[in-house]
Amino acid sequence: MEPQQALFLRDFLVPRFEEEIRETARVLAAVPEIHREYRPDPKSRSALELAWHIVSSEIWYLEGIVQGHFAPEPARLPRHIRSIQDIIELHRTSVPELLGQVRQLKEAELLRQVPVNSQNHPAVVYLMNLIRHTAHHRGQLCSYLRPMGAKVPTVYGDMGDEPAPAPARY
Repeated sequence: MEPQQALFLRDFLVPRFEEEIRETARVLAAVPEIHREYRPDPKSRSALELAWHIVSSEIWYLEGIVQGHFAPEPARLPRHIRSIQDIIELHRTSVPELLGQVRQLKEAELLRQVPVNSQNHPAVVYLMNLIRHTAHHRGQLCSYLRPMGAKVPTVYGDMGDEPAPAPARY
């Protein structure tokens, strides 16, 4: 990958992830606190655990990109996270700040090879992994909402519970 390609990817993917941050915040806010322990199957994560996984993974990916190495993957729900609101607050304060740090990375930092699990890519490539991971698990959480008695917010178009907003202009 050439330096200009790394900058292009960063400059293209960071605004896409900013959109994902807004959508994730809306889905997290739709989870009824009273049903945070809901799980569709005994093998599934609870709504609270899944919300934690989404947010802690976003932080993990962004920190790995910024630092040029990935720490061990986030643990299951830590004791200090007791509510959906705790997770929403962590998402609101941590993720945009870390994304701002990604936005400031130089070409060499974006291009450095960062091994994690069975992968070894330039740091900037993990932005795409982050977007896909978030979308996947946010979709899982959306599938919990109706059985919990909540409305599903519009994410990528009309979801049936609210009208789709006007398309974004680029």
